[in-house]
Amino acid sequence: MKYTLSVLLIFFCNCVFAQIKLLSGNYTSQDGNMTVSIRFNDDNTLTLVEPNLASIYKKVSANEYQTISAYGTDFRLQALDAKSVKTYKIKSPNAFSLFSYSGAIISPVSPAEATKYRRIAQKYHDLMKTDPNNVQVYSFCAAAAIARATYNKDGYEEYARKVILSLKQFLVDMNKCPCEDAIPASTWASVKD
Repeated sequence: MKYTLSVLLIFFCNCVFAQIKLLSGNYTSQDGNMTVSIRFNDDNTLTLVEPNLASIYKKVSANEYQTISAYGTDFRLQALDAKSVKTYKIKSPNAFSLFSYSGAIISPVSPAEATKYRRIAQKYHDLMKTDPNNVQVYSFCAAAAIARATYNKDGYEEYARKVILSLKQFLVDMNKCPCEDAIPASTWASVKD
């Protein structure tokens, strides 16, 4: 009897506390108004690409990831099952958004290229913390770099166009890209406002 209870207890704990393996790909909000991309990295992190921002989340528990914004806000992403996640701010856990898997990221870039652009994104993320006057520019540059690490060529070009149009709304010199390591000069020049 004790043996049976022990086996059942171990099985139950493994089921309850087992890590959920999410699928990398696109996730759409419950209301259908927003799609984000989630890609798992080799270092227990995931990259979440939103329409205007890219963030690297670090694993904090079996099924929960964390990122801290440039303003100190603690954001969490929790895997609910293999195809759904919940996102929220740690200070308001009851105000959350639900996202469900909506498709694979088609023809992603090579692992070496993805690593290269994740490092570039991290550079701009770090600059957001040290240069508050240019946080908006660095945020867009980081988002473009993460998109380049995550999307195929066509997906990146489409995303980069949106980033460029946004940047050109407030930059003084619209002819010069502020982050040619994330957005090639030719891509920048091809987008007219």
